[in-house]
Amino acid sequence: MKHIVTCLLLTLPTAGFAQSPSTDGMDHAKHMEQDANQQVAIVPTEVGQSAFAAIGEIVEILMQDPKTDWSKVNITALRDHLVDMNTLTTQASVDTQILDQDIIFTVDGDADSIGAIQRMVPAHSGVLTTEYNWKTKAEITDTGAQLIITTTNPKDAALLRGLGFFGIMALGSHHQPHHIAIARGQSVHSHDH
Repeated sequence: MKHIVTCLLLTLPTAGFAQSPSTDGMDHAKHMEQDANQQVAIVPTEVGQSAFAAIGEIVEILMQDPKTDWSKVNITALRDHLVDMNTLTTQASVDTQILDQDIIFTVDGDADSIGAIQRMVPAHSGVLTTEYNWKTKAEITDTGAQLIITTTNPKDAALLRGLGFFGIMALGSHHQPHHIAIARGQSVHSHDH
């Protein structure tokens, strides 16, 4: 056993030479230098913040569609809507009350956000009724709006509590078609500015 260990120890230094450039024909340092010089150009994929990216995406869709009626296109209206979405999400405060079958979201804002709240909440109330068959009611208040959702289904009630106001506002697959409709100048649910 002692002889086997001794033989192994004696061969270790030569094993290192097997990897050297002079014995295997490959110069690893030179190879690494070539790899560094041949880097593939990396192109960013993000076009900026999300509203800018959404506008860019819609503009590209409109550009690719030969049926686009440029006399009706209104990118400014889309931009205003995206600003409302951002303002609602980042500046509104929400108080939630749960009463029997009703979940009441009182959404308040300051002078800069009241308009966005008052445009967004009523508009989405109808969408929630259509897409989820919940009974919804939106009311404008002096400081924002109130959204009342009624459900008798305990699973829906748990879902609504879990999502909270902002999760509920993000629900559904209507946002993207809604955005392209706004950009195309089509009449959509009330987001008057």
